[in-house]
Amino acid sequence: MPIELRGRLLPENRRATHDTSTQANQAFYYGASPISLSVDPEYLVRTARDYEAAGLDSALIAQRSSWPDVWARASWALASTERLRIVSAHRIGLQTPTSAARALATIDRLSGGRANLHVILGSTDADQRRDGDFVAKADRYRRAAEYVEILIRQLGATEPFDYAGEFYQVENALPSVRPVQHPRPVLSFASSAEIGQDLAARFFDTYALSAEPLAETRKIVAHVRDRAHHYGRTIRFWRDANFVLADTEAAAHDKARLYQQELLRAVDPARASSLFSPESIGGQRARQISDRTDWHDRALYTGLTKVSGSGPAFVGTPATAAAAVLDYYELGIETFSIGITTETEEDRELRAELLRLLREGAAERDRVHNQKEDA
Repeated sequence: MPIELRGRLLPENRRATHDTSTQANQAFYYGASPISLSVDPEYLVRTARDYEAAGLDSALIAQRSSWPDVWARASWALASTERLRIVSAHRIGLQTPTSAARALATIDRLSGGRANLHVILGSTDADQRRDGDFVAKADRYRRAAEYVEILIRQLGATEPFDYAGEFYQVENALPSVRPVQHPRPVLSFASSAEIGQDLAARFFDTYALSAEPLAETRKIVAHVRDRAHHYGRTIRFWRDANFVLADTEAAAHDKARLYQQELLRAVDPARASSLFSPESIGGQRARQISDRTDWHDRALYTGLTKVSGSGPAFVGTPATAAAAVLDYYELGIETFSIGITTETEEDRELRAELLRLLREGAAERDRVHNQKEDA
């Protein structure tokens, strides 16, 4: 299975406000997502092109109620690149499923088949309510099932259809613009709740895993695969990943600890409670894992999670970090987000080495696997 390496495409550059030093800005990359962001068109284009030039396959455009519009940002990035695929986060409840399907199909056609969709339910009630969505969390999963069923149907419709559900009613929905990708753009979904995992197995192409150690991840992969098999389907997996890299193990560990101290200095006390008492199940699990110990498996460091709420990082040389990621690849996870600061030329060189080792390592594992199957 080919490995897919994915960047994160923010609408503007995040800079440290408490300190303007290079180290502070490097550390700030691993901090909590800001509540509000504007959009810098030049930065968005520059970053998308940098990802493409670096050899990344795709980039995620995240969504929050106080961030710039996702569809517009996706269109801007796609128009500025030739190969990079864009994965647009899409929170259910912001628009009707038929209109979302038209938007996705239109962008897919305009980009020559490079638009995919990452469906989310929303992790906090506060963020939902900023956009007028007051549906209770327990009800969002039932709503999501209806939404995705209509979305998929609209993307592939060849004749008008009706739909009558608890949350959505559609009458005489007409076939509209067809996406380039067949049968449709790739749809992914993230939820750590068991009901959400079942939803992923039932409808989606890819399940987005939270960043957890190998043992926990192995169990989740097996469970979601089993649920997909129950529905007569197969499903792929995507794991989010941060990295703190250096030329030696000791230097990488020192760097991670320095970043942790920088983030401690920058933590806004007003946001501390939300960082350490997350509403989402995935956030709760991340906190529990970070409380057990700072280090897991080969190189997974949860110290940054404790001070920022962000996902844990693989810490070490590019070779060590690549080996740690490839342990997950052997579980059948084929897509990995590459979260790494590129503040300096050294940072960019370390990223390039990591990407090279990941591709070479995945190709070698695929070769060995294919030989065993042919034997």
